[in-house]
Amino acid sequence: MDDNRLLLKFACDYYCAGHLDIIGQEATAFVSGGISSDTQVESLHRMRTSSRRIIEITDAYNRFIQQKSGKNLSKSSRLLLKYSGALRNLDVLLIIVHNIQQTENRNEDEIAHLEDFRLWLLQQRKIKASELCECLDKDVLHMINRSAVRLELKFAIGYDHKSTVCHSLREAAAAIYYRSAADILAAGSSRDQLHALRIKCKGFRYLLELFELSGMDTYQAQSEFKVVQDIFGSWHDDHVLLQNLKKYRKEIDHKKDQNDILHHIFVEREKLSRSKAEEAANILTQQWFDSAFASVFLGQI
Repeated sequence: MDDNRLLLKFACDYYCAGHLDIIGQEATAFVSGGISSDTQVESLHRMRTSSRRIIEITDAYNRFIQQKSGKNLSKSSRLLLKYSGALRNLDVLLIIVHNIQQTENRNEDEIAHLEDFRLWLLQQRKIKASELCECLDKDVLHMINRSAVRLELKFAIGYDHKSTVCHSLREAAAAIYYRSAADILAAGSSRDQLHALRIKCKGFRYLLELFELSGMDTYQAQSEFKVVQDIFGSWHDDHVLLQNLKKYRKEIDHKKDQNDILHHIFVEREKLSRSKAEEAANILTQQWFDSAFASVFLGQI
C-alpha cells in the first residue's frame, strides 16, 4: 500500500479493520473453548495487542483532526482491555513464578512456597478466564463484529478526497509522530510515572507500524524502541507480581514465614527491574526522537 496520497483516514481504518479481524477470530475461539490452555494464553495476548493498536490509532487520528470519530470502535476495544487485563497479568505471573522456581540456588522452602503461590495464581486464572468468556460472549464480540461491519460499509462506499479533513498519511505523519513523542517526553520516569510511560511507548510503536502503510521504513526505529518497551514491560510484570502477593497474603495471613520469603524474592526482582526501567527512560530524549525521525521521514514526506 505504497501511495503518497494514501488517505490518513483510510489508512487508519484499514489498519484497525485488520486488527478487528484478529480480535474477532481469537475471541470466537476463546469463547468456544476450542483451544488449549497454552494457545489460549497467546490468543489472549493477540486480542489485547490488537485492541491497544486500535485505541492508539483512533486516538491519534482524532487528535490530529481535532474531532471525535470511531467512538464505538474505541469503546469496544477498551472494553476488551478492561475485561481481559487481570487474566493476561495472571498468565505472565505464572510464567515468572515458574522461572523463579527453576533458579538453581533456590532452597526447598522457597520452592515449596513458590509452588503454593503458583497454585493460588492458577485458581485466580480459572476464575478470570470464566469471567472473560462470559463478557466476550455477552458484550464484546457483538460490539467488535458491529464495528467490523461499519468499516466494511465505509470501504464499500468510499472516502471523500475533497473533505476539509482530508490528509494523506505522509502529510500527517510528522505531526502525529511528534505529538506522540511529546507525550512520552512529558510523561516522566519516576516510579509513579513508569506505568503511564510504558503505555505511551506502546502507542508510539503502533504509530510507526501505521506509517509503514505508505511505504516508510520504520523497522529500525521500531526495533530500537521495542528494546526499551520490553524493559518497561518487565518492570510492570514484577510490579503486578507484588500486587498479587498482597492479595495472596490476605488470604493466607497465618503463613507469615511463607509470606516473608516470597515478599523478599519479589521485592528484589522489582527493585532491579525498576532500576533498569528508569535507566531505559533516560534513553528517550528529544535527540533520540529527532534521530529516529530523520531515519524514517526525511526525504519521504
